[in-house]
Amino acid sequence: MFLVLEGLAGCGKSTISGFLETHGWLRLSPPGSEFDEARRRLDEDVLGLEARHLLFAAGIARAAESVTGALLDGRNVVADSWLYRTNATHVVLGSRLGPIQMPWLPVPEVVLFLDCPEDMRRSRRRSRGSRDSFWKAQCEQRSREIRSYYLDNYPELALIDAGLDTDSVMASVKEHLNS
Repeated sequence: MFLVLEGLAGCGKSTISGFLETHGWLRLSPPGSEFDEARRRLDEDVLGLEARHLLFAAGIARAAESVTGALLDGRNVVADSWLYRTNATHVVLGSRLGPIQMPWLPVPEVVLFLDCPEDMRRSRRRSRGSRDSFWKAQCEQRSREIRSYYLDNYPELALIDAGLDTDSVMASVKEHLNS
């Protein structure tokens, strides 16, 4: 099974994917750590939106190999974001590349959009205590537009109420995995 969790920062993607990882799933968070230094630089580069868009797409392309290998080995895979997020965030922020298409990517069997009230999501983000990079701050300022882009452009997303306690959210995730 290949599951993708989508949603805005603070909606619970890492919590849910971390739970699945403790139950034997391969967890991916593209772009991977091999892109950390480039990402740090591009996250603060005011003129680097398209380069950042490409970096995230490259991270997805790199993760595709791990997804394919794990699925061939009979392992379940969860990605806490995929090309959906890469396109939603960068297109809304004004990337001139438009939505990047990679038809050869592994296609997830289930794509869930974790959604919670804005005040809860922002509170979760504040509790992390980390400073937003330039582009992360831009995403936060345009979070409503990014959410709308997801819902308007990806009808395959199943909406999950992530404003509930973790056990209830996991129960909803399991329902979608078993349907």
